[in-house]
Amino acid sequence: MFKKNKGFTLTELVLVIVILSIIVALAVPRFVNSMKRDTRIALLKGMEGTVKTAAELVRKQAVVNGKTTGQDSIEINGAAITIHSGYPIGHWMYSMRYLINQDSVVFLTAAKVCELEWCGRGYQKITPSGVRSTEGRIVKVYPYGFSWNDECGVYYVNHQDGREPVIGLETDDC
Repeated sequence: MFKKNKGFTLTELVLVIVILSIIVALAVPRFVNSMKRDTRIALLKGMEGTVKTAAELVRKQAVVNGKTTGQDSIEINGAAITIHSGYPIGHWMYSMRYLINQDSVVFLTAAKVCELEWCGRGYQKITPSGVRSTEGRIVKVYPYGFSWNDECGVYYVNHQDGREPVIGLETDDC
């Protein structure tokens, strides 16, 4: 009686290695891109928290100063912050740039891609994702490699009608 060999032939082994290599070549880039997206969204959530905290700080100072209706200004850390209804207005130059407290956050035009850690743009009526302001304006802070036109950033809307500001994320293009 002949003993039957158990195991793989060289051809079967090579075929399995080739198939596994193809699977890895297809899966790794998707996994890496998924990790990059998750990292960007986590950074945006951190910036969203910064913007919310800044708006709350301004609101508390406005309440203390009795400036909770209409347009006014308050001083925080030596900077005059323009407010409406006790919250910072949706303007980069008159409010948000002083509140984020990041040395590397700069103002850019809508199409220019951010080349620093964070960039910002304000005094807009609508975000790329379709968030609109009724009476007030919108500020958006976005990360390196993106522009205002991309749906990847943190937006702040002060409608200037007495309601609390709307703060949210755009993540579709991240």
